[in-house]
Amino acid sequence: MWKPTSVEGAVDTAVVMAGMKAMETALLNLSNVVFAQMVATNSIAGEQRVNKWMNMASVFVGVVCFVAMCMLVYNNA
Repeated sequence: MWKPTSVEGAVDTAVVMAGMKAMETALLNLSNVVFAQMVATNSIAGEQRVNKWMNMASVFVGVVCFVAMCMLVYNNA
């Protein structure tokens, strides 16, 4: 952990400001990383929703085709 250097109770303000700037930069970087992960998570959730609806549509089309085929076979028999 960062700790300012002190000489007999006196604190160097330049060192404190440099430490504060470093902490600010680290927090901003962390905020950017969290936002990027949130965007990636939302993207994955959207892809999963699309996959679910595509699977449901495929099943629906398959059932409709099967029923149509059965009707054609029954009418030709």
